[in-house]
Amino acid sequence: VREKGEYKILDTAQDPNALGLEILDRIAANNLDGARVLLDWLRDEQHLEGGDDPFAGKAFPRFWTKGQEASADQMKLAAAAILVETKPTAAQGVAILEAARAAVKSDTERTNIDLALLSGYAVQENMEKMLSICQELAKSHPESKRIFMSEEFALAALGKYSEADAIAAERLKRIPEDMDALRAESTTAMYHGDYAAAHSLAAKIVESGNATASDMNQAAWYALFTSHISDTDVEDALHGAQMSQNNPHSLHTLACLYAATGKTKEAHELLIQAMDRVNLTHPDPDYWFA
Repeated sequence: VREKGEYKILDTAQDPNALGLEILDRIAANNLDGARVLLDWLRDEQHLEGGDDPFAGKAFPRFWTKGQEASADQMKLAAAAILVETKPTAAQGVAILEAARAAVKSDTERTNIDLALLSGYAVQENMEKMLSICQELAKSHPESKRIFMSEEFALAALGKYSEADAIAAERLKRIPEDMDALRAESTTAMYHGDYAAAHSLAAKIVESGNATASDMNQAAWYALFTSHISDTDVEDALHGAQMSQNNPHSLHTLACLYAATGKTKEAHELLIQAMDRVNLTHPDPDYWFA
């Protein structure tokens, strides 16, 4: 933007909360053309996501199309969809969206606002409201991965483990062997403190043949909190590290398993390698207590 005869960088497209605030300021000053310029610029950077999940992606592209003619209220909603994505501005964005939701006239408008609110509530860690939005959106699109995973997270965070298990089981009835539901079952067990169950469920994902490097790393990590670490657990950690091209998190897990099984020399070498990959010259708590 131009300020006092000089051009300055207002924000980037990565976390454009300052851009959202500037848009609101321009709307308040009745500078709708100026607000539109900023909205168009960000819309060039953020696009509607395709794929199988109708609710995937950021909310902002649902509120704005480049070059559109829009009222101040429409622009304000688009700005709010930007603000909800970051903690410093989430409350301001949520307040705008909640006020607008009561007056929406179409299902599409309500869905778009709910998706933006879902982002805001997640940033605010407001699990009760996040759960309520998920349950509403799941009525029309129960297959949405985003809504399912968000609902699972909210339920687990609220300590409603049986409810989280129930919706995972229901998803598995609709979509047998669904990897997201299988992962959710394992994660819920972990939140519940049942690491034996979490490890057993994660191991089944690895055995399915569809596991990612992250799945293998997770199964191996859970083993650390059980009474026994098997050769299979070490192999899972090793394969996970190889698949991830020695991601530092995978190396850290493998090092912990080596340390727990008495291979301290190998563990030390891997921890040093992992630290190098994250540019640590001295161990942080993750590495001191590995």
